[in-house]
Order: sequence, then C-alpha cells, then structure tokens
Amino acid sequence: MSLAARLDAQRQDNQDILDSLREDGADLSEDFVIEHHFASPSFDKLEKMAMEVYKLGYEVADAEEFREGRVTLFCFDAVREGPLVLEELNEDTDTLLQLADRFGVDYDGWGTFFGEEDDELDEE
Repeated sequence: MSLAARLDAQRQDNQDILDSLREDGADLSEDFVIEHHFASPSFDKLEKMAMEVYKLGYEVADAEEFREGRVTLFCFDAVREGPLVLEELNEDTDTLLQLADRFGVDYDGWGTFFGEEDDELDEE
C-alpha cells in the first residue's frame, strides 16, 4: 500500500476511534494518554526512529523484543498526553507515519485508555 493510501486509512481510523470513544461517553476535551506504536525486525532502525520521535517531544518507552513465529520484532511506544482533537491527531499520525516510512519502521497505530482501565489508573 502506498504511503498516501496508508495516510488516508490512518485518518479514517482516527475518526472511527474518536467516534467510538464519543459513543462510549468519553469527553474528548479531557487529557488522555495517547500511545503511538512502532515495530521493526531491525533494532538499529527502530532506535534511530525512537531518537527522532523523542526530538518531536514524545516520551519514548524502552524497546521491547517479541517473537512472531521465526521473526523477532522490536517495538516501542511514543507517548503524549492531551485532549483528543481530530486535526491534531491527524497531524501527529501523518508526521509519525511519514517518519516511520522514512526509517523503514512499521507504524502500528495509536491507542488510549478509557473506561475501567482509566478508572483503575485514577484510583492509584
């Protein structure tokens, strides 16, 4: 799939996720922890990507190693906190997807916490 097609698909995913959160009663103007997920079989590529993402102001989690069949993957999350605003998410995901493409790293979308997990974090 071309980069342009992946950008369009990610923008649609962003809209769908926000619509689902709204339907579930989330107040998108509140601050949310937003985790962007990256993976690569090359630790070197992933490390270079992580340094660039850090320079963009994201908190970068330590890389983890996973095995999928015969393939070893290295993964990390880039974390930011803030309200869920579609235009800002689209800008972030466009930037991160283009950066991932440049480094040959897979961008595996983003996620956040809402509901029971979010309530448990508040209690701590």
